[in-house]
Amino acid sequence: MTALQGEIVRSASLDMFVVGALFIIGLYHLGLFAARSKNLSPLYFALFCISISLRSLVTGKTSLFVLLPDFPWDTTVRIEYTTMAIALISFSLFTRSLYPKEYSKWNLVPGLALSVLYGVLRMAGPGWLYLRLLAGFQLVIMLITISCVVAFGLAAWRRKEGAALALGAAIFLAATVLNDILYNRELLTTGYYIPLGLLVYVLANSFILGLSYSRAYASAENLAVKLQALNNTLEEKVVERTVKLEEANKELQKQSLLDRLTGIANRRAFEAAAKELLNEKGGNGSLYLYLIDVDHFKKYNDYYGHLAGDDCLKRIAGVLDRTASREGASAYRYGGGEFSLLYKGDYKSAQQLAEHIIQEVRASSIPHQAPGASGFVTASCGFAVSKAEGSGKFEQLIEAADLALYQAKQAGRDRYCVRKDSFLTATAAK
Repeated sequence: MTALQGEIVRSASLDMFVVGALFIIGLYHLGLFAARSKNLSPLYFALFCISISLRSLVTGKTSLFVLLPDFPWDTTVRIEYTTMAIALISFSLFTRSLYPKEYSKWNLVPGLALSVLYGVLRMAGPGWLYLRLLAGFQLVIMLITISCVVAFGLAAWRRKEGAALALGAAIFLAATVLNDILYNRELLTTGYYIPLGLLVYVLANSFILGLSYSRAYASAENLAVKLQALNNTLEEKVVERTVKLEEANKELQKQSLLDRLTGIANRRAFEAAAKELLNEKGGNGSLYLYLIDVDHFKKYNDYYGHLAGDDCLKRIAGVLDRTASREGASAYRYGGGEFSLLYKGDYKSAQQLAEHIIQEVRASSIPHQAPGASGFVTASCGFAVSKAEGSGKFEQLIEAADLALYQAKQAGRDRYCVRKDSFLTATAAK
């Protein structure tokens, strides 16, 4: 083999290596686009690589002409310049997708329009037409290449990731494009170097796209970690909020069963407790229900005022609550100047509890100088008994205790009376 033949073989081998590399890189980026179709950058880059690969196949000393020496020259030229138009379009779109602020639509649209027009005319028009337009198209190529290099330069100046590498590769590519145009116009004798420039440019931008995917993957991993941490924190917050809500609900429930003025349990709590005790199975003793009324309380309010009346009720509530707690009973504010108690035990203890209630209220020595009063605050009490669970309904027991209370008032107040079964006992002495 002569030196000339060896040079031709080496040149053809280099060209075919570039063709294969560009084609494989193009297919690889098509796969990336298929995996994530929302990102158009890999698609534009793949079209750019494949179109340049096809152009390189029909230019220079490639094996195509060794395998197909009779391949039509007109078809070769059509492929060469049509793929160049496609490469120019995809190159512009790719640059725009990477750096939209640096490569504006005013740079993009004119070049796209002229490239599409030239590609259509070259594919469908007569040969003499594209030859007349060739010089203009080469000028378009140079202008688009320069505008892309300027865009890369702006991106590098703004310190955008990968822009410096893209700028260097674009400058090298622009130099090879200029060389090929001058060589094509027989102003230089160097040869076609666009495939080499494109290979360098493609490798550089493949690295840049790889960086973007790597960054996206790292960002996704970081977001996954943060999301997991957020989920863990959210679970803790949900548990914490649930505990707080439960505590708040318990507190609200507790507050709903307390009388705001006196601080002891209210009528709602009294009715619930009484009904529960009435339905309770087993246990020791009978259930006794007491109704206590502050004697002449309306006169007390009229004489001393409502604020003093409220203070009086608080003191009476304290007396009743302490007395009831000491003897195993429960005290409640029934409403107005009335209170109620629940006690479970024997009759004698229940009677003693009624006596203690009357005595303790009297012993509190709260002045009551209103006309008709005894000089100090006193109370009247009526109580009734339900001997067996479920044997007396709540309303009936209340009615019986209320009747006993009425009887105690009729008997002179400051005393108690008991409703036992279907009769009233004698009023107890003061």
